[in-house]
Amino acid sequence: MAESSAVLLFVCAVATVYVLAAGTSVWVAGAPFASLPEPPAGSRGGIETAVRDVPGGGFTVFLYHTPDEIPEAAETGRVDLYCAGHTHGGQVALPVYGALVTLSKFGKRFESGLHRVGPTWLYVTRGVGMEGGPAPRVRFFARPEITVIELAPPR
Repeated sequence: MAESSAVLLFVCAVATVYVLAAGTSVWVAGAPFASLPEPPAGSRGGIETAVRDVPGGGFTVFLYHTPDEIPEAAETGRVDLYCAGHTHGGQVALPVYGALVTLSKFGKRFESGLHRVGPTWLYVTRGVGMEGGPAPRVRFFARPEITVIELAPPR
């Protein structure tokens, strides 16, 4: 259980917060959707900016709306867990096949669930909402979910 609790709203900037939970240091970093700066060629730019204040060896959770930045996060070697949503598990899916559309640059690769990319774990939640705009406001074989991830100190 965290010693204190707060709500952190990522508005127009990246942020990093230190949390002491059960005697273990946890760093939470993130950025608002589509706000990560376009990095110069050959650099990791936005993700690196988000985690720059995290000391080496600190457990880091990175929050971002889509799973689309996971390769960059994994390349830093400083993100332990990347949590994302956006795909809604496809929102409309077919049995066995899964999501018809995810609106992710990776297509179905990270449509939902737990994945490992290099040293980084990625969790993509289906969430409870539905896409608006031109998409139908319906879920079909893509059950909504609220995910609880329990972090435990190393043994």
